[in-house]
Amino acid sequence: MNLAKELKALMVRFLDNEITTLSWGLTDIQILEGSIKFKVNGLKYKGAVEIYPDGIGYKVNMNNRILSSNLEDIISMLDNEIEHTNNYPSDILNSVR
Repeated sequence: MNLAKELKALMVRFLDNEITTLSWGLTDIQILEGSIKFKVNGLKYKGAVEIYPDGIGYKVNMNNRILSSNLEDIISMLDNEIEHTNNYPSDILNSVR
């Protein structure tokens, strides 16, 4: 798969899971030459995220912490890193109070 197709597949995955990705407070989306970069304001992580294809899946850079994922699991992996907590319903309520 070429780079453009891999990035397009990633964007389609984000759009297919828009409720989850919007819960991260996603802003400042940038489509760069070989990656997608954006900022999040989640319950667990706030800051920049950069995702780039690595030939067998995707690498995710979160504050110089590099994670790996395949296309099928990238949304749930990111959600666990950015937003989802063990007490998610009550943490959501507490965050808006």
